[in-house]
Amino acid sequence: MVKIVPNPKKQAEILREIRMAKSTRAPKLDLSMFAMAVLPEELFYLEDLIALDLSLNALSEIPREIANLQNLRSLDLHANRLTKIPESVLSLCNLETLRLSNNQLSELDAGLTRLPKLTMLDISENKLERIDPAICNHTSLTSLSLSCNQIEALPEEIGNMRQLENLHLQLNNITNLPENIGRLQRLRQLLLSSNKISKLDEHITRLSRLQTLALDGNNIKKLPEGFSQLEALKVLTLHDNALQSLPDDFGQLSSLEQLDLDGNYFTDTPPQLAQLRKLKGFDLGQQNPAIDDTNSPNEELAIEAQRRRETALAEQMEIHQTMLEVLERCYANQQDYFKILVDPVHHHLFGHDLVHAELDTMQGRLLGVQVKLRKLKFDDDNMIKNLNGYQGQLGEVEKFLRKCLTRMEQRPGAALLIKFLCCLMEIKIMIGAIIRLERVKG
Repeated sequence: MVKIVPNPKKQAEILREIRMAKSTRAPKLDLSMFAMAVLPEELFYLEDLIALDLSLNALSEIPREIANLQNLRSLDLHANRLTKIPESVLSLCNLETLRLSNNQLSELDAGLTRLPKLTMLDISENKLERIDPAICNHTSLTSLSLSCNQIEALPEEIGNMRQLENLHLQLNNITNLPENIGRLQRLRQLLLSSNKISKLDEHITRLSRLQTLALDGNNIKKLPEGFSQLEALKVLTLHDNALQSLPDDFGQLSSLEQLDLDGNYFTDTPPQLAQLRKLKGFDLGQQNPAIDDTNSPNEELAIEAQRRRETALAEQMEIHQTMLEVLERCYANQQDYFKILVDPVHHHLFGHDLVHAELDTMQGRLLGVQVKLRKLKFDDDNMIKNLNGYQGQLGEVEKFLRKCLTRMEQRPGAALLIKFLCCLMEIKIMIGAIIRLERVKG
């Protein structure tokens, strides 16, 4: 791996950005993608700053001097190396937006309640296993993202967050929802994709303002009666569950416009769908073979299940073989692209906008995923969870490279970067196909 480290030229570019912001009294400053492990002292004198972007760096701590920036309303710290929420950040009492995604946080600090104006908190792609009930006393939050963690349960106190409008919980280990979730009467978007929910209780039907509900990638066998009480619901994703039928009142979802039922156990199109007058499109897709314990002998069920597993496994192996070829192309493009960036001959082409140092982190992350995908085992009980994690990591690399691309314009290397991005997108699509087939096997 090519080692990319900060250099004096880069430090000079950072200081130029800070001094320009000071001289113009700029309300916003973007210091993302500079691979800073330490923040320069000059930053803490920019008392007019309202928005500060420190994402895609190498920060493991934030000094207490950041408390000088009391006008800050937005702070972006995603994709750094933080293991806990910095105490210094909790002193920014005017903060409204805080992004901490893609760090190494293992717990939610109840100290966040000291940010009385905070309305948006993104703490996705960390290592959270539980939510401290005390955090639910933060009643000003309108948007909370906890996706891509290892959370197993939500505290009952979640119902105290009465201002919540968006709650993102995809890619966790949640098995059920607490009763008090029904108290979130302002909730408009609830994302629970790729968890471990097998039973959906009726408390969810009390979310009368809910417009988007994502429940795909769970193991839900039945929707609760009273589902029609979700009268504002416009988008509902239920693909890859274990549904065989819909509740009788499902057709009374008068606002529903988009519906995805692919990958369930329906034998026919549910008659309730004909009653959904605003439905612009629905995907019944390919259904898994319906299981009817009363009409099918156990032996026939076992044979059918075994046939389904064998077919899905054969398809998975075929996809994996194609993936290996794409991984080789991806690796070649990756090596060529990084060589362009670190070659001193080309440094003048990129300027300070395209920061090299974060490439080291991204390259390491990408190489790690590539190695694991090459050695993928189809008999691993944790395969779906692992693959979801790989997709998340590839998504972060893709986001970073897209940002690089927008800054490169037509400079040399842009065409190569596009080829690189296309390879990543192919790999993500194939991972998704393998996950879907694994659910069919189950």
